[in-house]
Amino acid sequence: MEKQIKTEISKNGLPCLWESGGSWSNTGKATLISDQYGRPKKPIYIRLRGSLCCSEHALFAINKNDLICKINHYREDFEIFLYCVDYFTWTNEKNEKKCYANLILYNKFDKGEWDKTLNEIYHSFIQAAKNKVTDYHCRRVFFQKNI
Repeated sequence: MEKQIKTEISKNGLPCLWESGGSWSNTGKATLISDQYGRPKKPIYIRLRGSLCCSEHALFAINKNDLICKINHYREDFEIFLYCVDYFTWTNEKNEKKCYANLILYNKFDKGEWDKTLNEIYHSFIQAAKNKVTDYHCRRVFFQKNI
């Protein structure tokens, strides 16, 4: 299954995505980014001001083969989509440069099980996603490379 999502574009012209999300009382949703091996990446910007509750927390430059985890839960019944960045589509709409990341679904967790066995190297990435999506009124970055 392919999916296309709009990315941010950094000042240096790199496609970027936000780590975002958190939990409310019984529900939550989040987006996390890792490299192709499930390791944390270094953010290019971390938000420290403004309305942070379950919002955008860190901006990451993304590359081909990076992993994007989209996760949500209802009372900790998780639905997890693990995508791999396949390629980028650049457009120029109304003299404004836009970039879209084309994603391929790598694995999905639903109704208590994975579609296929999850590679062990991704376990810490998925655990960070579960921690973020259940963090009440999350205001911080959960998966980043130590600077």
